[in-house]
Amino acid sequence: MALITLFDKSFLQCLSADESVWFDHFFSPNVCPIFYIETLADLDKAVREGRTPEQEVGIIADKFPEIHGTPNIVHNQLVTGELLGFPVDMSGKIILNGRDLDASRDGMKGHAHYKLSPEAEAFSRWKHREFLEIEREIARGWRDSITGVNLEEVGRQMREAGVDNTVCKTLADAKELAMLTANRTDHPVEMLRLIFLLFEVPQGAQAEIYMRWQQRGFPPLNRHAPYVCYALMVELFFRFALAAHLIAGTRASHRVDMLYLLYLPFCEVFASGDKLHRLCAPYFMREDQSFAWGLDLKEGLASINAHYAELPAELRERGIFVFAGSVPPIDAPHVGLLWDRHRPNWKKHGDQTIPLTPELQVKLGELLLKQSDDPRSLSLERRVAPRRGSWTITPPDLPKSKDA
Repeated sequence: MALITLFDKSFLQCLSADESVWFDHFFSPNVCPIFYIETLADLDKAVREGRTPEQEVGIIADKFPEIHGTPNIVHNQLVTGELLGFPVDMSGKIILNGRDLDASRDGMKGHAHYKLSPEAEAFSRWKHREFLEIEREIARGWRDSITGVNLEEVGRQMREAGVDNTVCKTLADAKELAMLTANRTDHPVEMLRLIFLLFEVPQGAQAEIYMRWQQRGFPPLNRHAPYVCYALMVELFFRFALAAHLIAGTRASHRVDMLYLLYLPFCEVFASGDKLHRLCAPYFMREDQSFAWGLDLKEGLASINAHYAELPAELRERGIFVFAGSVPPIDAPHVGLLWDRHRPNWKKHGDQTIPLTPELQVKLGELLLKQSDDPRSLSLERRVAPRRGSWTITPPDLPKSKDA
């Protein structure tokens, strides 16, 4: 079973096209909504000399994990849903729009439904350098919202409220203060107002949310709504750290970087090349999670790429699903360390690829297409390019869907 891995834009940017193939193939990428927004914002951003914004976004889209990448539902919706009684699983699973949020409400069963997300559709177009005008307008709006946040002013306001470097001498102090503040029960109305403001909770849901918490006797937030408590701690931690000058308020992009931490409960590994993530993420990760520095993981993926590049050309052209069934038990630094920790028996099984004859490939494709039309089945819709970088992704003889 692949490792569920949250990643940021800096990590995907550092990979080559070939390395991105193996990240997508051997990991289960959690595609954070912030990644979509951050990438889209590049349409309205000055980029490296010799490239247009469209080319820059297209290069990122070329590396997008379209095989196993799965979009996580946006954190604001999770906050609202949990406050209304929809529990949020924080055990390291990707929260999909439909199943995980609607699966139960205060113990009542629901249903599941999945289809290709609008964001995934957009990335499919962006690979071909196709951009809609509305996306350009959103990009300008997002860029304005980032540059419009004065983090130094946020820090100043917190200092006026009594939080400074005498209260928070370290990031650990900021985390402790954030935890204590998020679980206060003496001012529930003020607490909810803060949550409503920070997470843009719809006004129409606010009265029901208050009544539900009141009926339970206003228990601490970590018991009433664990994910909401976690998200509030992240937001407060950031503000306290700004006030104590533990995080610089001179970079507006720090605000975006911190939003990725709201999705840490939904992964096993967090891969990033961002220094702020490396500094702050460990304060919010579970004991069973790992932080992977982007360049380290890139090195391991490069070793895997070199390993498979030695295979005969005729085998490589049959597609990676034919010859790369599991992570090869080779000296792939950093990848191996992650698998040793999270899948300790992976080397015992080796690369247990089941040889697929052309006949079996055709039958498998027909079975998958038939299953996708079965109303009793559960499936995720994906659009996968037949090639990426140097690699053939899908077997040439694999039947195409009727919508392809």
